[in-house]
Amino acid sequence: MDTRKRKTRRFPKEFRQVANYIKEQKGIDVVLGEDTDYRGPFTREIVIHHNYDLRNNGLYILLFECGKTFQSPIEDYNSKWDVRTWNMNMYYRDFTSWKTGWEIAQELNLDVNFIYYAQYRNDYLLKYFSDKLN
Repeated sequence: MDTRKRKTRRFPKEFRQVANYIKEQKGIDVVLGEDTDYRGPFTREIVIHHNYDLRNNGLYILLFECGKTFQSPIEDYNSKWDVRTWNMNMYYRDFTSWKTGWEIAQELNLDVNFIYYAQYRNDYLLKYFSDKLN
């Protein structure tokens, strides 16, 4: 998608509600881009890949990324943990982010299907482990 089109693409109602919520709560902007990531507390930006369906999996991943914003910054694992402990800590942080995302959806009274949300979360978390084990 053209950069100009990404900037002018209108967000669906529920996606916009979450984007407005995180802007009000944390001062973080939501934009569409070439990847998906919460850019950290200093950049104050959540980027959602422009190919996501913003009514379904794009909304789910936005809720997940918003959940990350409520966590403390990540410590450097070289100074404190071995790689296994680091991976478990990151898995726990991701799981907690999904849980916080669901709580945000409930707080905003979004019409999010929990079964689809949970399936998307489970697929994401299983992929996390399969990537780390291979």
